[in-house]
Amino acid sequence: MTIECIVAVHFSYGYRYIKLTFAIIHVALTRTPKQEKPMSEQTVADKVINIFAQFKKVSPDEIKMETTFEELGFDSLDGLNLVFELEEEFDIVVPDDKVQSMRSVREVVVGVESLVAAKAAEAGA
Repeated sequence: MTIECIVAVHFSYGYRYIKLTFAIIHVALTRTPKQEKPMSEQTVADKVINIFAQFKKVSPDEIKMETTFEELGFDSLDGLNLVFELEEEFDIVVPDDKVQSMRSVREVVVGVESLVAAKAAEAGA
């Protein structure tokens, strides 16, 4: 489902992005699954900040909840890669409308917490 969404996004931009899309799909399909870790080890905010810090190769101390994507220098491709990382880390699917509305670390944390809670409620129902 996630791969179909990304392909649709890249196809809308034109031919030169199609090759990039297939490279991203290949990486996504060849990744080894992560070991399950209890959510209590770190908060969602800590995990999100660590993912962003690893992606930008900076210290997590440099990223605050108020930090915007613009301040971090994220472009649209960075955003897609980060969505992959977040979906993998939290075992969620981030809808396109949520991705487009996120502009800061705090908005990502709130969105991920919401999706994780909805998934837990769905599993418990």
